[in-house]
Amino acid sequence: MKISRLSMILSLAAILCFGIADVSAQKKVLDRKTYMDATHGPKNSMYEAKRTVNTVIEEYKDGAAVLTATRVYQFLAEDNYRFFDNTVSYTGSSRKVERIRVGHYLYSREDDGPWKKEDLRLVGGMGSGTGSSTISSSQYTVESVFLGGVIVDLYEQFIVRSEENGLVFTEDRLWIGHDGALLQDETVEGTLSPRVETRRTIRKYDYNPNFKIEAPIP
Repeated sequence: MKISRLSMILSLAAILCFGIADVSAQKKVLDRKTYMDATHGPKNSMYEAKRTVNTVIEEYKDGAAVLTATRVYQFLAEDNYRFFDNTVSYTGSSRKVERIRVGHYLYSREDDGPWKKEDLRLVGGMGSGTGSSTISSSQYTVESVFLGGVIVDLYEQFIVRSEENGLVFTEDRLWIGHDGALLQDETVEGTLSPRVETRRTIRKYDYNPNFKIEAPIP
C-alpha cells in the first residue's frame, strides 16, 4: 500500500505542477543530483557578488492575499549592506524596517522612527536550529525560456510532503543565465488535493550596483 500511495502522490504532483509530460518538447526531466549540480554554483556565486535583490512575498488565505512584503537588499560587502522591508497586512496594518551596516556598526529603525546604532563587536553570536521533514515525492526539470528578451535556463523543483493535515508542496523555479548567473527565483508553497497556494516569494537580482551605502547618522 505504501508503494501504491507514493506512486499516486508522484503522479498527482506531476500533473498539478507540470501537466502532461509532453506539453513542452523543450522541458527535460532531471535526476536530483543533476539538478543540484546545475543550481548549486549559481546560488553560491550570488551570495559572493555585489548585488541588489528585489523581493516580493505574498501570503494567501482562502485564495485571497492577506499580506504583502516588499524587500530591497543592497549588498557591497559582508560589512557594508542595506536592507529595507515594507510589510502590509490586508487587515490595514503595516510595518517598515530598515537596517544599514557600515563596518562594525549596524543602524536600524522601524516605521521611519529614529535610527539606533549598535556596535556588533559587543554582540555575541546566535545559534541556529535544525529541522527535519520527510519528502514523499519530488520532480526536477529544466527548459530554455525567455527572460527580459534573453534565453535562459529555467530549473524547476517540485517537492511534495505528507503531513498530518494532508499533502503540502514546495515549488522552486530558478532562472539562470548562460553565464551561470542566478537572475530570478520564485518559491510557491501550498497544499494539494485541491492545489491551494498559501505563500509566493519572487526575487530578482541585479549584479550591476550603482550605489553607495553610508551611515545614516554620525
